[in-house]
Parts: sequence; C-alpha cells; structure tokens
Amino acid sequence: MKKILLIIITLIACKIFAQSWQPLENQFPELSYIWKPYIDSGGNVWSTGLGRTEDHEYNYINYLNRSVDNGQTWEKISFPSDSLGFLVNVFPVDKDTFWLAFNSYESEPTTPIIYKTEDGGSTWLTYDPAISSFINGIHFFN
Repeated sequence: MKKILLIIITLIACKIFAQSWQPLENQFPELSYIWKPYIDSGGNVWSTGLGRTEDHEYNYINYLNRSVDNGQTWEKISFPSDSLGFLVNVFPVDKDTFWLAFNSYESEPTTPIIYKTEDGGSTWLTYDPAISSFINGIHFFN
C-alpha cells in the first residue's frame, strides 16, 4: 500500500512541477540564428537573432524582436547600427526602455557600443563605454 501511495504522490508531483514548452513565431529572416530571449519584470520579451549565410557561417547582421503580449505577436525593431558585429546583450527596463551592448567588427580593434532607447526602438541614444575590448554585456543593479 505504501508503494502505491508513493507512486501516486510522485506522479501528482511530476504533473504539478512539470514544464511545458510552446513554440512561438518570430520576425527573423530564414537565414538567421535565434540567439537569446530577454524578459523584463512586466513579462515583455525581447529576442535577438544573428544572420547567417547558406553555409551556416555568421554574417554579423543583427536582428531584434519584441513581444509585449507574452510572445503571441512579435514586433521587428530596427537595429540601431548598420555596422556588422555582434549584439551580445539586451537589458530591458520596461516595454519601451532597454539597453543593448554591441561589438562592431568593422573596426580594429573591435569597437564596443552601448545603445539605449526609451520609446520602444524608434530612436536610439549611443554611448561610448570608453573601452577598447569586447563588451560582453550590460547590467544594472539597484
């Protein structure tokens, strides 16, 4: 009897704590890699993508999408730079304000740039972090 009860409790616990995944559409071109998702405290989601060639090599064209309805619909956001490079990090504050950490590969040495938008990506402010190495991310703590 104890074994049956233990099995039933285990099955119920597995169901309660199980994860389920739902695929969501995005606005990236077919020849791209979906890179990372970022979520703010309000449940808004950003996803980044990196372009690729037909031979599966990076072409360093970056893509950025945002969803403000838990991933049901996605909005393509214009990337603030025409430079080829690597978008390494998004730091979301709220649905309209977020920061990007970017490394341009079109200069020697690699030039890191920080971007910020406060209007959902319509306009961007550019910040020079005054370093001459690869920037790996941007985070803020209170």
